[in-house]
Amino acid sequence: MKNSLIQYKGGGYEGCYWEWNYGVFDVNGSYHDIYSSGKSGCPTKRKIQRYIREREEGKDYYLYPLSSRKKLTEFADSSNPDHVKEIAKWFIVQKKIKLKIRWDAFQAPCVFCGESHHVSDLTPCSRKSQGGDVVGNTEFICNLCKTVNSSTTGILQ
Repeated sequence: MKNSLIQYKGGGYEGCYWEWNYGVFDVNGSYHDIYSSGKSGCPTKRKIQRYIREREEGKDYYLYPLSSRKKLTEFADSSNPDHVKEIAKWFIVQKKIKLKIRWDAFQAPCVFCGESHHVSDLTPCSRKSQGGDVVGNTEFICNLCKTVNSSTTGILQ
């Protein structure tokens, strides 16, 4: 596997059956852990390779080729906005890891104005229950709308 983001069901500790974990394979196939947790977390290439062999793609994990606008847009559209923003920020600060990324795929619309922005320039908002004890953001707001609307709406709560 090369030049791909992997999103997988990690976690597995008291109070958490699973949670999304992330890693990336660079253009040479080396694995880099972005976030791994619990007994199902995969901080090494060996562990993630075993995880992939033993589980089902599209159910337990998803692979997103970083050069595919379609797949990265799928990731950005279907994942928790907080996670999408953190992954984009992680990619931005990585200077030594060789990746070929379709940055235009990391776009999302502002919930207020509808304009599309790079997710690193947006703030996740619209906190909602996601089942059980989990509360997370479901949308993004741009900086201009955040400034204009933060004092008059509860969207940032």
